[in-house]
Amino acid sequence: MNRLRERRRSGDDGGFGLIETVVALLIAGIVFGALATTLISAVQASLFGRQNQQATDFMTRELEMMRTLDFGSIAMDSGDLGGDSRLSGCGITQCLGLEPVITATVSGVNPHTTVLTGDETNNTPFTVSRYVTMTDQPPDQAVRATVYVTWMNKGTVHTRSTSTIIAYTQRGLPLPVFKLELPIASQSVQPGGTLTYNLTLANQGAPDRWNLTLSGATSGWRLYADSDGDGILTSADALLTDTTLDGVDDTGRIDPSSTFRFFLTRDTTPAEALGDSTTTVTATSSGQPSATGATKSVVATSTVTTDPVLPPPGPTPTPTGPPVPPEVSCAAPVFAVFTGMHNTYTQRQYTLHNDGVGDTLLQPQMYFNAVWGDEPNLAHYSTDVDPPGLTGRVLAPAGATMLTGPDVLILTDPTRFADWSNTYNQKTDIDGTGILRLWVAPQGAGAGSMKVVLYMAATASASRTLITEVEVPLVLTCAGFQEVYLQLPDVPQPEVAKNGVLGVRVVTAGAENVRLAYDVPSQFPSSFTIGTRP
Repeated sequence: MNRLRERRRSGDDGGFGLIETVVALLIAGIVFGALATTLISAVQASLFGRQNQQATDFMTRELEMMRTLDFGSIAMDSGDLGGDSRLSGCGITQCLGLEPVITATVSGVNPHTTVLTGDETNNTPFTVSRYVTMTDQPPDQAVRATVYVTWMNKGTVHTRSTSTIIAYTQRGLPLPVFKLELPIASQSVQPGGTLTYNLTLANQGAPDRWNLTLSGATSGWRLYADSDGDGILTSADALLTDTTLDGVDDTGRIDPSSTFRFFLTRDTTPAEALGDSTTTVTATSSGQPSATGATKSVVATSTVTTDPVLPPPGPTPTPTGPPVPPEVSCAAPVFAVFTGMHNTYTQRQYTLHNDGVGDTLLQPQMYFNAVWGDEPNLAHYSTDVDPPGLTGRVLAPAGATMLTGPDVLILTDPTRFADWSNTYNQKTDIDGTGILRLWVAPQGAGAGSMKVVLYMAATASASRTLITEVEVPLVLTCAGFQEVYLQLPDVPQPEVAKNGVLGVRVVTAGAENVRLAYDVPSQFPSSFTIGTRP
């Protein structure tokens, strides 16, 4: 107590001076500034994290919504694809990366791009784009659904994407779910000629029968089943009958995941009136005729004219006579043997496929998988470049001299290469001496040599990376298609990423075109063999 009194008498108040106060405030400013910067960064990181999570939620929601669609409508509208920078032209259609876009008249993915705003997005606009593309499976069995989500954050565009395979599945006994298709919807004929249309009805629901009726111009038209499955109307094909005794001709029972092929045909008379007419074919479910989606129709447009008429693309139909004889083929004098695979790998033999059934326009990208061919006979695989009357894919030479592998992979003219690929749904290692088996027919002097390039890509839309290549001289002595084996060097065990692509591309060099045959297992078994390990 005495000491306190002494301090008071001496005037020593012991407080902070001006300099001390200024220094203290400076230190506090630095500390609080650092805390503010950290707080702002944390808020921005939290905002971006929330936006990233929202993008994931939107992608998941869009994929699940696509899964709920009728499988036949999981497709895009061809009129809704213009101006999309992610799509690129590939022949007669558009491609997302290496995979062709699947379109349909009745599209469930339309519009394919929408902008989400408002409270749902916390006032951050998100652009959602949906795509449906082909996989290595037939498109009536499985499709790939891809979703891209983009948004802006601090002036930077961010993009998230995901994809999944949607396979056709039958759940319980669904309402009638089917496709009625008329691939070639218009034909011309001179008076006295025959009009024949090929139609297919694919059942994607419960077992059922479909009544088939005609409307519009119906006089003289008849319906035949493609009894022998060769795609050509002959005496072996049976006239449709009424199997349900309800007074209407029908398809007979069609099991789930089965396709019924039939013909619409009419003989014109020499005195036939010239002009156009339309005939509508309507299929109605016999089991549930009043259900949603129980009825579908297609329209055939016929023209009777005195002008010269080219035959319709594809096998030439004829009402009578024997089937068209098969193409000439010659087995290879030497068969390549698959080697170089380590014990932990599995040898895989993939079939080279033609996308679709029957005549198709030029396809820059096809697929291979473990399922054998779906073509009943050799079709015009590239009708836009085929000479009249010839079947198989015409392949123009890539040049007088053979290109290098990297140059082959950047070719953009699809008349000069044939390309097959497979997309893996899990990480896959590759091993062994890859073997490509093809059937080649000369045109004129033929090609001097053929090269096969093995490549991979991180995703369907990524650039291709060369794995290995081989060039083989072509010695074609067969009058028709000759079997050719092209054996690649042992590959250095590359790894194909999940959703990555493994593909082969074929080119020729020389002065003349050649023709290729594939996807006809009865006569032209074509394949690619390699070792794989998941």
